Amino acid sequence: MKEIKLTEQEKGVFNLIKKYSITLPEKPIPRAAGGWVRDKLLNKESHDIDIALDNISGYDFAVGLSIFLNKSISDLGVVKSNPDKSKHLETAILKINDFFIDFVALRTEEYSDTRIPIISLGTPEEDALRRDLTINSLFYNLFTEKIEDYTGKGLEDLQNKIIRTPIDPLQTFYDDPLRILRTFRFACRFNFIIHKSIYKALEDNQIKEYLKTKVSNERIGVEIKKIIEYDSAADVFSDFVKYNLVESIFKPEINEKIDKIYSLNYEILNYEPKKNLKNLYLILIFYSNKIIKRKKEEFVNKLICKESLKYPNKFCEEIDRIEKGINILLSQEIFPTKMNLIRLVRKIGQEWKDSFYFAVLILKINNKSFEKLVSLFNSILSLKYETFFDIKIPFNGDDIVKKFNPEKNKISYFIEEGTIYKIKNPEADKEEIFLFLNEINKKY
Repeated sequence: MKEIKLTEQEKGVFNLIKKYSITLPEKPIPRAAGGWVRDKLLNKESHDIDIALDNISGYDFAVGLSIFLNKSISDLGVVKSNPDKSKHLETAILKINDFFIDFVALRTEEYSDTRIPIISLGTPEEDALRRDLTINSLFYNLFTEKIEDYTGKGLEDLQNKIIRTPIDPLQTFYDDPLRILRTFRFACRFNFIIHKSIYKALEDNQIKEYLKTKVSNERIGVEIKKIIEYDSAADVFSDFVKYNLVESIFKPEINEKIDKIYSLNYEILNYEPKKNLKNLYLILIFYSNKIIKRKKEEFVNKLICKESLKYPNKFCEEIDRIEKGINILLSQEIFPTKMNLIRLVRKIGQEWKDSFYFAVLILKINNKSFEKLVSLFNSILSLKYETFFDIKIPFNGDDIVKKFNPEKNKISYFIEEGTIYKIKNPEADKEEIFLFLNEINKKY
């Protein structure tokens, strides 16, 4: 694992960088850094490469390289660390062939009371030690073509599948509490084991407070979104519970029974939600069917996704529909007539299976009977009602208004009754459905 085999394309890109480097009076040593080195050693390809430089800013190097390669300066993407005070720390992204190269100066960081560090130029060792994990702190020296492991643990941890911080994890997490989530994400991504020193550090209550107060909801949301895409997300959330991190991450108070979900076999229904939704609900389940009154009543889980995790509106609305379905299933006595089952599927909508799945799980967690819901679910499937939430009808609201002129709040009722009639009478056309609706209209 101590050698990196470059592709011909990588050799070409690195040769261009080296040729330019030796023309400079600063004589910078370009080093591929971090994730690219890690991924190459794990035999994973990456087209995003960070090049760390000594004696020159990433921006100045990239501008010069762009001219050296006769590329337009407009091809550069510039990231300014602090344009007023840190000109030497500006970084730049340059596309060379099919690779996006991020040029940055070697640096050291000093943290105060916020997550925002004071950054200054550093040595390779200082740069390695400031990074989140040993496996992300490796360098590949373009000139010597050797791996440089300044923490002394990066290669060993990569070989042994260990997640460890370059320095004391307590200090690492004090400096930047977001690294707690990054630690779990990389463990989840590579199926690596988290070092015991990290778990020991997580017992510190101040770390939890820093995670809650110093890290933005947006950044937390980015990490959670990535975690829930991995198969071992359940193990991560289990650790969140074990080390009392949940409230710091998701903000609201959590149910006392939170650890129970991880010991249950909850594959009860002949259905399983998509992976990211199922993983997210390993935590959301404990806020499920809870409502907060603001200007209007809203489900807590929708607010967690919208405000704590900053998920896209489309996803938040999906969560809201699932929660409405859960609320219906847990708050109403549903008799299993065919008509009731049809109306149930239509009332909950497209996410009806997800609502059933999580409603059953809620009942099981709380040691309540869930057999009735399982029976309802199976009946809907056996009767082939599962797609009845999306029935095409030969009329719309305007047709209803023109034909019956009902009160505005009755239009949706007419549409729904007409749809139900169509379900019961698949061959019925618009005229027949309207004859049926006319009888209803007479009652109003």
